[in-house]
Amino acid sequence: MLACLMALGVALLGACTAPMTLTDPPADPPGDFGLAVAFVPGARVGTPASDRASAARYILEPDGSLRAATGGGASPQLLPPIVRRVDAPTRAGLWRRALATGVHDPDPEVRVSAPDLYDSLGKPVVLVTIAWGDGRSSAAFDTADPQARALLDELARLAWVAP
Repeated sequence: MLACLMALGVALLGACTAPMTLTDPPADPPGDFGLAVAFVPGARVGTPASDRASAARYILEPDGSLRAATGGGASPQLLPPIVRRVDAPTRAGLWRRALATGVHDPDPEVRVSAPDLYDSLGKPVVLVTIAWGDGRSSAAFDTADPQARALLDELARLAWVAP
């Protein structure tokens, strides 16, 4: 079971060898979509956990399971625990919020090809990945980006984490 969950996390967040697919996502949320959003506070790998206290990771799985971790537990190497199940209307809203960020067709300067290996170079970012059918796209947005921030805040609210 754990191996299956880890495989899902890697598939959702994108393996380092998987090419980014720039197919257009459907306007209506597909039943198989997944979403991963991380707040990377800008601390480099290897910094003490206390310096990463504001880090956060949220993964919405195709079955509606919402996984969340904050602080030192928000490591890309760890699969966050399930904190709740999200209903279909809420999932649809998250799909629309994710598309509103522009993650499906990001500017080359914010495009991320391997989100699990992404290095923000010390800059705080909101890292967004969506996956659907045969498509996947990731981008790193400035924390002041209103659409990325709204998506991050909504996931935090759903996971009962104060944004």
